[in-house]
Amino acid sequence: MDELLKYLNIKIEIAEKLAVKIGEKDENIKNIYEERLKCIFEDIKQKRINLPSDLLFGYWYYFSPEGPWGVWNKYPDLVESISEIINLLWLKGGDDFHAYCRRNKIDIR
Repeated sequence: MDELLKYLNIKIEIAEKLAVKIGEKDENIKNIYEERLKCIFEDIKQKRINLPSDLLFGYWYYFSPEGPWGVWNKYPDLVESISEIINLLWLKGGDDFHAYCRRNKIDIR
């Protein structure tokens, strides 16, 4: 589980940096990050969320092709980052995480 949480925290840091940078020019991203995602990410980093979790699943809509702000097309790096966090939150621990890494060709060494 420690490897999963460490990797998840790295991915959250990346997503936060992207959200802040994009939020400088896109009010919708700024608002969803500051008003909702920021506190969720902090809860994850502080281990206040138990895995597996569907905590971010409802936010997928905003980053999907059907989303209201065209984020899917405008900010593919942010979409990829949020998607990966959502997928990681679904994992149950070490074995799931290692399988996820193998499937996605992620070298965690």
